[in-house]
Amino acid sequence: MESAYYRLQTAHQEIAYARENYRINKLRYDEKLARSTEVNDSLVLLKQAAFNYYTALFEYHTASARLARITGKNLLQYAVTVQERKTH
Repeated sequence: MESAYYRLQTAHQEIAYARENYRINKLRYDEKLARSTEVNDSLVLLKQAAFNYYTALFEYHTASARLARITGKNLLQYAVTVQERKTH
């Protein structure tokens, strides 16, 4: 469960980096300092980062559900605990 949480956090950071990479390449392209292939490549990286994030999110929720089932906790109660953890 903890490893799934850290993978999710890493994937979230990966999106931030990919978004910034795309933004910079787009600005460079607009200023005619980069080729369109560079912008397209950075867009592909951004899409891959988003895919990785949603995969990690799915794995995290799957791990949460397994843990809740094994421990006998109510999934809704467990979801509130997880949400509280995210805000701290």
